[in-house]
Amino acid sequence: AAIISRVQCRIVALDLRGHGETKVKNSEDLSAETMAKDVGNVVEAMYGDLPPPIMLIGHSMGGAIAVHTASSNLVPSLLGLCMIDVVEGTAMDALNSMQNFLRGRPKTFKSLENAVEWR
Repeated sequence: AAIISRVQCRIVALDLRGHGETKVKNSEDLSAETMAKDVGNVVEAMYGDLPPPIMLIGHSMGGAIAVHTASSNLVPSLLGLCMIDVVEGTAMDALNSMQNFLRGRPKTFKSLENAVEWR
Protein backbone atom coordinates (compact mmCIF):
# COMPACT_ATOMS: atom_id res chain seq x y z
CA ALA A 1 0.00 0.00 0.00
CA ALA A 2 1.11 3.55 -0.59
CA ILE A 3 2.81 5.12 2.41
CA ILE A 4 0.32 8.00 2.37
CA SER A 5 -2.47 5.61 3.28
CA ARG A 6 -0.56 4.59 6.42
CA VAL A 7 0.28 8.07 7.68
CA GLN A 8 -2.04 9.75 10.14
CA CYS A 9 -1.29 13.34 10.92
CA ARG A 10 -2.85 16.73 11.53
CA ILE A 11 -1.40 19.92 10.10
CA VAL A 12 -1.87 23.06 12.15
CA ALA A 13 -0.73 26.37 10.63
CA LEU A 14 -0.34 29.02 13.31
CA ASP A 15 -0.95 32.69 12.65
CA LEU A 16 1.61 34.11 15.08
CA ARG A 17 1.21 37.49 16.76
CA GLY A 18 2.19 40.32 14.46
CA HIS A 19 1.17 38.24 11.46
CA GLY A 20 -2.25 38.17 9.83
CA GLU A 21 -5.28 38.69 12.04
CA THR A 22 -4.11 37.21 15.35
CA LYS A 23 -5.33 39.20 18.35
CA VAL A 24 -3.47 39.00 21.69
CA LYS A 25 -3.57 41.02 24.90
CA ASN A 26 -0.04 42.40 24.58
CA SER A 27 0.43 42.85 20.84
CA GLU A 28 3.57 44.94 21.42
CA ASP A 29 5.50 41.88 22.67
CA LEU A 30 7.04 40.24 19.63
CA SER A 31 9.89 38.55 21.49
CA ALA A 32 10.94 35.08 20.43
CA GLU A 33 10.30 33.85 23.97
CA THR A 34 6.71 35.10 23.94
CA MET A 35 5.98 33.67 20.50
CA ALA A 36 7.50 30.33 21.55
CA LYS A 37 5.17 30.35 24.58
CA ASP A 38 2.29 31.08 22.20
CA VAL A 39 3.16 27.92 20.25
CA GLY A 40 3.29 25.88 23.46
CA ASN A 41 -0.03 27.35 24.57
CA VAL A 42 -1.70 26.39 21.29
CA VAL A 43 -0.48 22.80 21.62
CA GLU A 44 -1.73 22.69 25.22
CA ALA A 45 -5.10 24.21 24.26
CA MET A 46 -5.53 21.65 21.49
CA TYR A 47 -4.37 18.53 23.31
CA GLY A 48 -4.23 19.21 27.04
CA ASP A 49 -1.79 17.08 29.02
CA LEU A 50 -1.57 14.30 26.42
CA PRO A 51 -0.35 15.80 23.15
CA PRO A 52 0.54 13.39 20.35
CA PRO A 53 4.05 13.39 18.89
CA ILE A 54 4.58 16.87 17.41
CA MET A 55 6.78 17.84 14.48
CA LEU A 56 7.46 21.58 14.45
CA ILE A 57 8.10 23.03 11.01
CA GLY A 58 8.88 26.70 10.54
CA HIS A 59 9.88 28.98 7.69
CA SER A 60 11.90 32.17 8.15
CA MET A 61 10.96 33.69 11.51
CA GLY A 62 8.70 30.68 12.10
CA GLY A 63 11.83 28.52 11.97
CA ALA A 64 13.49 30.64 14.64
CA ILE A 65 10.35 30.46 16.79
CA ALA A 66 10.25 26.68 16.33
CA VAL A 67 13.86 26.50 17.61
CA HIS A 68 13.00 28.65 20.64
CA THR A 69 9.93 26.50 21.31
CA ALA A 70 11.98 23.31 21.14
CA SER A 71 14.90 24.60 23.21
CA SER A 72 12.52 25.86 25.90
CA ASN A 73 10.83 22.44 26.15
CA LEU A 74 7.42 24.04 25.60
CA VAL A 75 6.12 21.06 23.63
CA PRO A 76 6.75 17.97 25.77
CA SER A 77 5.94 15.50 22.99
CA LEU A 78 8.25 17.09 20.41
CA LEU A 79 9.26 14.45 17.89
CA GLY A 80 11.25 16.60 15.48
CA LEU A 81 12.12 20.04 14.23
CA CYS A 82 12.39 21.34 10.65
CA MET A 83 13.55 24.86 9.83
CA ILE A 84 13.52 26.37 6.35
CA ASP A 85 15.43 29.60 5.62
CA VAL A 86 15.53 30.39 9.33
CA VAL A 87 16.27 33.95 10.48
CA GLU A 88 18.65 34.45 13.33
CA GLY A 89 20.85 36.97 15.11
CA THR A 90 20.16 40.58 14.19
CA ALA A 91 16.91 39.75 12.43
CA MET A 92 15.58 38.22 15.64
CA ASP A 93 16.85 41.20 17.64
CA ALA A 94 14.81 43.50 15.39
CA LEU A 95 11.52 41.84 16.37
CA ASN A 96 10.77 44.29 19.15
CA SER A 97 11.06 47.27 16.80
CA MET A 98 8.69 45.75 14.25
CA GLN A 99 5.57 47.31 15.77
CA ASN A 100 6.07 50.66 14.01
CA PHE A 101 6.49 48.91 10.67
CA LEU A 102 3.45 46.72 11.27
CA ARG A 103 1.29 49.69 12.26
CA GLY A 104 2.23 51.47 9.03
CA ARG A 105 1.35 48.69 6.63
CA PRO A 106 -2.06 48.63 4.95
CA LYS A 107 -4.62 46.20 6.31
CA THR A 108 -5.84 45.41 2.80
CA PHE A 109 -4.87 46.16 -0.77
CA LYS A 110 -7.08 47.07 -3.74
CA SER A 111 -5.41 44.45 -5.89
CA LEU A 112 -2.72 41.80 -5.92
CA GLU A 113 -0.57 44.17 -7.98
CA ASN A 114 -0.87 46.88 -5.30
CA ALA A 115 0.21 44.39 -2.65
CA VAL A 116 3.25 43.32 -4.66
CA GLU A 117 4.25 46.93 -5.37
CA TRP A 118 3.85 48.12 -1.77
CA ARG A 119 7.22 49.14 -0.34
